[in-house]
Amino acid sequence: MMRNPQKIRATSATGDCQTLIRQRSTPESGVRSPKTEGGGLTEPNSGRLPAAGGFGLLAILVVIVLISFTIIPLFMSFQGSRLGTEKSINYLIAANLITTHIEAFRAKPFTELEEYILGYRGVEKHVDTINGPFESKPESPDVIEKGVFKTGDVVFDRYTFLAYFPQSNPSPDAVDHWLKRHRIRIRCDVLWKEPVSGGTARQVRLTVSTMVHNENFNPKAVASQPGRRG
Repeated sequence: MMRNPQKIRATSATGDCQTLIRQRSTPESGVRSPKTEGGGLTEPNSGRLPAAGGFGLLAILVVIVLISFTIIPLFMSFQGSRLGTEKSINYLIAANLITTHIEAFRAKPFTELEEYILGYRGVEKHVDTINGPFESKPESPDVIEKGVFKTGDVVFDRYTFLAYFPQSNPSPDAVDHWLKRHRIRIRCDVLWKEPVSGGTARQVRLTVSTMVHNENFNPKAVASQPGRRG
């Protein structure tokens, strides 16, 4: 029985088309299957990172750099504020140590203050009570108090200087020698070390002076003596 030749050719053409479609739809090794978009085929992936991912990494690096440049000055300002606060506290402590000490000396009798100059109190020294000299050059402290106060790592030292005023060593040959020994200058120095930027420390000094008069001395009585002008 003879088959229809047209039907045979149609069946063969249909099989060839199905085989071609299966070959195109089967992904090759290492190549992503093509996707259709809008009815067309897209190009297979070449294996490179998309441009959006590289731009995101670059943006993150830029942001990190900007943040680092912002944080460093911020921390430096905090460090400067802390050091400034510590300096203010140290000066307040030193001023309080000086004020209380000077007021305590001002409350003492004049003769007791003079004993510090003559070496009977405070730092021991041998002085001629009439001729002197009463003070050395440079001037040496009459009271030394090491570590009089401590706060944290800061230690305060206090030094007290007493001397006749206006001349620390009045001449014994002068007519007014004893008149120049009725006033005493009291000077108080407080020293401490405070940290500065860079991890180092510097020596700081605060000095306050005052004057004390002899409460038993009456200059009017001396001026009214015979042979002296009023």
